[in-house]
Amino acid sequence: MNENPLKQLYRSKSVYVNLPSRGRFYKSGLTLSIDDELGIMPMTAVDEIKLKAPDALFNGDALFDLIKSCVPDVADPDEIPTCDVDMILMGIKVATHGEMLKYPAHVQVVKKMASMKYHFPISWHQHRRLTKKT
Repeated sequence: MNENPLKQLYRSKSVYVNLPSRGRFYKSGLTLSIDDELGIMPMTAVDEIKLKAPDALFNGDALFDLIKSCVPDVADPDEIPTCDVDMILMGIKVATHGEMLKYPAHVQVVKKMASMKYHFPISWHQHRRLTKKT
């Protein structure tokens, strides 16, 4: 089946993140912006459905497919260093659902549910970038 030639125009990169590895350790290639940032596109409905499939999650295929879909500038997702994975997944989350993560929490003292909020861009600036010594 032929792919739609306009597929690349459906989504655009909406979030750019600095990688802790600074783009090193990628043998197959990595395309960074002028500011040494990696562009990330939001998830599609198909990506979200794949993340709900238990079989794909157990063997890790869902995450590799997600990275291939949302981060096309990474030539081979198998080569992503562990230090960059969290930053890329947070970038996909922000590109898709926004900067604020809301999640329910059960408060034992008052026996009620509370809604907690976490602001992602604050955590982006707190990561430690690798130097030549590390």
